[in-house]
Amino acid sequence: MVLAKSYADGAIKPLLPKFHTSFGAPFQANWNDFPNIEEAIYAGYGFLAWIFGVFPGSNIALLSAYLLAAGSFYFVCRRLHYDRIISALGAALFSLSPYAFARGLDHLALSFYWHVPLGLLVVWWCLARVPLLNNRGRLIFCLCVTVLHSIQNPYYAGVFCQFLVGASFCCAVLRRPFPRILLPLGLAAMVVVTTVAMDGAPLLYRFSNGPNTEALHRTYKDIELYALKPVELFLPLQHSEQWLRQWSRTAYRDQALFLGESWSVYLGILAISSLIALFYLSARGIALKRPHQVPSFSWYILWLLLYSVVGGINGLLGLSGFVFFRATNRYSIVILALLLFFLVQRLTMITRPWPWPRKVLIALCLLALGIWDQTPAVAERQIGDVRAKMEADHQLVTTMESKLPHGAMVFQLPVMAYPEAPSIYKMTDYQEFRPYLYSSFLRYSYGSNKGRAREQWQSEVEHFAPAGMVAALERYGFSAVLIGRSGYVDGGASLLTGLQSAQRSTILAESGDFICIGLQPITRPLLPAEFDSSWYRLEGDFDQNMRWSKSDAQVVLYNSGATAEPVVLRFALRSLNPRHLEIWMDGQRLHETDLPAMLSAPQTQLPITLQPGRNILTFRTDRPAEQPPNGDPRFLAFCLLNFEVVR
Repeated sequence: MVLAKSYADGAIKPLLPKFHTSFGAPFQANWNDFPNIEEAIYAGYGFLAWIFGVFPGSNIALLSAYLLAAGSFYFVCRRLHYDRIISALGAALFSLSPYAFARGLDHLALSFYWHVPLGLLVVWWCLARVPLLNNRGRLIFCLCVTVLHSIQNPYYAGVFCQFLVGASFCCAVLRRPFPRILLPLGLAAMVVVTTVAMDGAPLLYRFSNGPNTEALHRTYKDIELYALKPVELFLPLQHSEQWLRQWSRTAYRDQALFLGESWSVYLGILAISSLIALFYLSARGIALKRPHQVPSFSWYILWLLLYSVVGGINGLLGLSGFVFFRATNRYSIVILALLLFFLVQRLTMITRPWPWPRKVLIALCLLALGIWDQTPAVAERQIGDVRAKMEADHQLVTTMESKLPHGAMVFQLPVMAYPEAPSIYKMTDYQEFRPYLYSSFLRYSYGSNKGRAREQWQSEVEHFAPAGMVAALERYGFSAVLIGRSGYVDGGASLLTGLQSAQRSTILAESGDFICIGLQPITRPLLPAEFDSSWYRLEGDFDQNMRWSKSDAQVVLYNSGATAEPVVLRFALRSLNPRHLEIWMDGQRLHETDLPAMLSAPQTQLPITLQPGRNILTFRTDRPAEQPPNGDPRFLAFCLLNFEVVR
């Protein structure tokens, strides 16, 4: 929803670098370190939000995902000459999959799996006896489907590429003409190139500003955690029947050692029945040494299992450092598509001599079974709770905006990283986005991509004593603090007491989940300094603090104005051992000193002129970092004490 509102408001634009003025205050949030390949989906979602509003647009976007899935599945079935009535049954089952209900708006890009059947059709055409290159219409269709995969979720693009490479290999084994071998590889290469192009602007940003490995953090542990566990294909963890949910959770979920996204993997009774029939036919064909009787669907599913399971091929790739496709449980939707195609194929063969009323009757019975089995329980209480939270958030923000000036900055507590951060007590990831959905002009501190040094100041200020926190935030221009109660064991009570002791007790607005306290920002605020990775974290409080360096180090000072501004730097320096230190900016040496061992030099007041934008101070020393004798494991060079910028 946040992305949709951002596109609808014009805060971000497709294919351009993403800097969001409503987040990351007092800076602009940087959204360029996290891949945004599915931008076409969210831009379309934003268009719907612009026309209908964020919440109606969200419902329409999700509904369109279901309808597109049904339409594409039916289209492919008809291209394969399956029965119309049975094809409609398969389309309904595919669109109303447990996977779709489990993903929903939370994973909208995954809910748009409608192009998966189209990709399978392209692969089958690449393997067909009739050369694809001889049919211009089919070739254009294949190119369009390839582009569709390139601009949507990379998991589906990844499996599409795997099948294309497999199709090329099969063509080579069958000694088909070289163009037929090359075509699937060309389509796979097209997916890769277009995908990279879709992420072009963020890639340029990362190239210009250096990599940010924390923004998209993946490890081999994630590959095992989120791998496909075949047993979960059979477990209805979100079933509408409570006894089935309870059995699944008691038998598996409460005892399993590692749980990833187990709630979205279930195939459904009809697909499971198809899997059993497929296994029987495949085993029979192999046992009778008649491999041509093994349905082709079996080989696709076998590959997906070999690739996706814990310790499978994806795990081997992870050992080499390729950990991008960590959540291979998501390939369960591809397995479901294959099983439903098999079901429709077999039912078409069985019901071919039947009159159409009989087909309709059996299709309706199977559809009723599928809907009962695949749709989750609707909890009226849960819907009521969500509606109450929405109304409370709306009232909260409306009250805040009635009391705060246009463009006012709100510091959000607790400080939570973005994206993909662990929960803080009971506050889950992305909860701090909620107020933005109702905002017109407020700016929030949350929401810039994690991993860059510029945002480190937030977590440091959070650990100040309340009086120091207030002083720092008001110095940076913040007009309010918004406390997420669920992020604190005591609901934020001790923090509120601390703010009250700092003479900041005015409650601007509150709800069951949030409480907003007013601040008194200075007239001409300053931007926080950025300390690069050559510095250790800040120690101390707002008025008495220090920061050790690891070696030569840099400090970035920001000037948000359009003209140069004179300021004064106040700081003191210390070193473990005697060393020479110089401070440079724009190629000019601003200051130099000889530091004695373990004695703080007198406070320095260094007048400088900040040019608009970034200004880099470089600290250079003639001696490497050393380990102190007190058992501190760090290697320390020099220490910067009570650094501040004043006008």
